[in-house]
Parts: sequence; structure tokens; C-alpha cells
Amino acid sequence: SLFVPQFPASASFQSCQPCQLATMPCELENLALRIWLCLYNQMLGLSWLYVLFQIVQNLFVGGLESMNQTWDDLQWLLWRMQLFNMCDVLHALAGVWPVEAELSLLQRIWCKCGHRAEIFVTIFLVSNNIRPRWIFTPMILTWAIADVSRYQLYFFRTLQKTPPAWLRWLRYSDFIVQWPLNVIAEGTLPLSCASTI
Repeated sequence: SLFVPQFPASASFQSCQPCQLATMPCELENLALRIWLCLYNQMLGLSWLYVLFQIVQNLFVGGLESMNQTWDDLQWLLWRMQLFNMCDVLHALAGVWPVEAELSLLQRIWCKCGHRAEIFVTIFLVSNNIRPRWIFTPMILTWAIADVSRYQLYFFRTLQKTPPAWLRWLRYSDFIVQWPLNVIAEGTLPLSCASTI
């Protein structure tokens, strides 16, 4: 996972280094940071749960025809969630993300924030001209599938708690359904935009 903050192991935070970005005592900074990250992860996780619920409910009630309305019904929330998600750039630059030898910081920022931001810029530029409208639904659905479990897992890790086994399984197994659908969905969007660019 890309967004797991590193906190000192001791409950008293006595091993904490002096804070670079703030002047408050380190113990309070760690507590404030932990509260912020818990709220951040829960807000995004619950927002994606709402999006997932709305898509599934609309499919059950309105059938496949409801896919034509997904973007129009949810774009107000999706835009706000994407803007809020850009806080992860600040988290990365502030050193909240742990070091990972396999990926550079820029690669991680791109994977976590940049890729979707690029898609949202494309949507902003041409969304009114994209037909058929249903192509948004599989893409948003795959994001919701991935992010409902992602942000709940981050929430547990921010609390330094072991996530339940079912949540870990869901987070690291959902790619079996999510990834192939996501490749098709995100690949279809630029193709549908090609005539408008």
C-alpha cells in the first residue's frame, strides 16, 4: 500500500524527532497528524462506499440504462473527492508516506494522485461531448471497488491496529475483478474522447 504513515512505536512518542513543519510539541503533532489522517481516510472511504452503493442501487433499480446517468448523478461528489485526494501530494511532500525501495516518490504520487487527476482533466475538457455516457460507470465502479477497502485499511494502519483479515483479503484480492475491468474502462474513455479532442 502506498499511504501508510510511520509513527513511533511507543505510546508516549518519546522517540520522536523534533518537528520540522510545526512548532507544537512532537507528541501533539503526532496526535494531530493521526487524527487528520483518520478523518481523511474515513471521509474518502465512506465517500467511495456511498458511490459504490449508488451505482449498485441504480443498477438494481434502473438496470443497465442507469449507467447513462452515473456521471451526471455523482460528478458533484467525485470532483470534490478528487480534489480532496490531492492532499496526498502534500502528505507525500511532508514525509508522511513511508519510504518504499521499489518505487520512487514521484512514481507513487503519480499512481496515487496523478493518474486519476489526468483522467479528471480529460473529463473536464470533453465530458459534455462524450457519448455514450455509460462509459463512465465501469471506471467509477472500479475506483469505488478499490478505494472502499483501501481507505479503511489505511484507517486501521493509521491507528496502528491490525486490520481485520477479511479487510486485508478484500484489499489485496479485489484486483482480480477490479483490474481487468479498470484497464478496459480507463482505456475506453480516451477512445471515446478522441473525436472531440
